[in-house]
Amino acid sequence: SANYPGYYITHMSTIYMKPDYPYEGPSVSVIEYTHIPAYLAKLQDFLIAQAWSWSDQGIEFPWLRQYRYAYFDNKVYGFAPGKFFDQDDMWIWLKRGLIEVDNVQIDWLGARKEGLFAAALMNEDGMPIDVTVTLGDEITGGAPFSGTAAFYSMGEAKTTTTVTGQFVLTVPAKGLVGVTVESDKVQQPRYAYADLTDVNSTDTGLTVALPQGGGDFGTGYVLQIDPYSYFAYTFLPYKPDEVQSAILYFRIGDGEWQSQTVGAYPFEHIQEVVQVNEPFTFYWDIVDDSGTPRQSAEKQLLPFRSPANANPVWDRF
Repeated sequence: SANYPGYYITHMSTIYMKPDYPYEGPSVSVIEYTHIPAYLAKLQDFLIAQAWSWSDQGIEFPWLRQYRYAYFDNKVYGFAPGKFFDQDDMWIWLKRGLIEVDNVQIDWLGARKEGLFAAALMNEDGMPIDVTVTLGDEITGGAPFSGTAAFYSMGEAKTTTTVTGQFVLTVPAKGLVGVTVESDKVQQPRYAYADLTDVNSTDTGLTVALPQGGGDFGTGYVLQIDPYSYFAYTFLPYKPDEVQSAILYFRIGDGEWQSQTVGAYPFEHIQEVVQVNEPFTFYWDIVDDSGTPRQSAEKQLLPFRSPANANPVWDRF
């Protein structure tokens, strides 16, 4: 993926296909920063589609097509569970550290449901590879873990022994091995409990903070990846030449006010909030292009899962 040169290349070239291109260059890459998430979505699509193909459709997740962002065209996953060989109701789990493998030629795709972790190990090499897999703390709970791992290879279901959180498997050339490990530390994602039948009419609560009219400015969103914390993301709507300076003031819960100078476009800030039940309160001070100081209205963000911001869609979290 580091070889991707962007889609502004207008001439025939193969230089970016060289294995050492990201390290040696010469650089011909031109990538707009807003295209980075779109390209990551394409990489995710490739990884999941390869697992589907190399498993003879034994691994399959629901998808929707995204094709309205510039020239990017890909499938989007993660909104519904799928199957992992003979296991149904499996949710894609893409997170660094779930497992570690000792060979860079092995790609992996994670999945989970209540009490079960799964990983598709894919060998990009032209030769079989013996790979040592180390289970991460979110699988083992950070304690010594020994037991049995089930795996699927070449159309057969087998088992292997896990010793202190590690096991060794042979992954065939240009092939896939699917592994499942039972662990009471593994839980399905919290959004699996959400009733989305009326999602279009559900109040967003404090997960979104919008300008309140009358010249107000500054928008905020809750970004929540897991149920134990969240990220407060806030930004200004101005172009580079419309603001001379910008300072964000914020506090978490009843804590002390803090400030963050945001000196360059895009005028934005993201703050991790580890106290998931505490609101993120913020406002902006700016000096606009005419030299006039302005202050936004004070706003607040809080995720749905917080008891202080209860919502029937999420009340089973």
